[in-house]
Amino acid sequence: MSHVRLISLALCLIIVFSALGCSSNYRLSRDIVNQPSVRPSHRSDTQATGGSVDGAFPGELDIIWEQRVSGKPAGPLSLSKGTLVYPSARRRIKFFDVLSGKNLGKLKCKGSPQSGVVIHDSLAFFGVSPNRNKLYCINLYNGKTVWQAHVKDAPARPIILNSQLLVSSRAGVLTAYDLETGEQNWTFHTDGRLIASVAGCRDMLYQGDDAGNLYALSVDDGALQFRVALDGPIVSTPILSDLLIMTDVVGNVYGINIDNGHQVWKKELGSSIWAPPAVSGNSVFIGLSGGYLVSLDAMTGVEQWRFQTEDVIRAAPVAVGQYVLVGTLTGMLYSLSVADGKLIEQRQLTGAIRFGPVSDGDRVYIATESGMIICCGERNE
Repeated sequence: MSHVRLISLALCLIIVFSALGCSSNYRLSRDIVNQPSVRPSHRSDTQATGGSVDGAFPGELDIIWEQRVSGKPAGPLSLSKGTLVYPSARRRIKFFDVLSGKNLGKLKCKGSPQSGVVIHDSLAFFGVSPNRNKLYCINLYNGKTVWQAHVKDAPARPIILNSQLLVSSRAGVLTAYDLETGEQNWTFHTDGRLIASVAGCRDMLYQGDDAGNLYALSVDDGALQFRVALDGPIVSTPILSDLLIMTDVVGNVYGINIDNGHQVWKKELGSSIWAPPAVSGNSVFIGLSGGYLVSLDAMTGVEQWRFQTEDVIRAAPVAVGQYVLVGTLTGMLYSLSVADGKLIEQRQLTGAIRFGPVSDGDRVYIATESGMIICCGERNE
């Protein structure tokens, strides 16, 4: 083969691999693909409902293992099939064994995976923005790109409902894609930017925008079912209990009828709310920028308790069994009783906590801005 032909072949290979958008040395083992994904999204399930995680977590924050990672987290953690998935700002998605913290490999991305990763069976879905403006579907068996789509600035986390991938973008567009082909099924344009992801339940989707609008849509075709104007910009994902729980950035919490949009209750908390709430049973937990974690009755909005932390809360709390955990920008992690807000334990970590913890029910996993991953729970010795 001539020198010129070799160069041409090399250039063709470079073009092909560049078009794929991602490369990988991580491979999903086929013997674990049927294992359940306890928390495949940072919002407890692929529909981002924000529900609590069941398990034997004891509320204690002993450090089981730690890993230093090159690059701070670009988006939230997720758990799938015994694997912790870490989206790095250095254009990597890294995979770790949940029990030992062993590094299992990585995906290299042509952009920062700031949406976080949602995993369904053997497929990983994530968006990179703003320079690339791409949404990727990656086959984890071989690391190859199954499909990709153009999404302008998609920082919000995708969700999966009724065999569709739902993606919100800051351009104010919610789009439904076919999971397997990436074909665009429908789009819905809002009046404001979409800072937070959509949430789904049964055949309905709920999306807020930064113009203060809540939209309820049919998951099948994106048809508008109802629209509610709230008092402030919506920058966090709603949660779904018997009511739809919404927050706005000026500090209001709303309990809204899921079926017709009727406002059942409203609670003013007096401090900005940037992070999505969590829910456990009849309680909803909201982190405030003023440093309080507040528990409200999900059906009435009546305050049950509040706990004062030492700094700003920007990360979503997570409810695990009988405990709720929340982190602050000073890197302090708190474990509290769901029932009365009593402090069980607190632990100082290295680096700010901007993305909420995730849990498999037995342990809790946290990523900090210093590039640390920490696994906490009860140490068995």
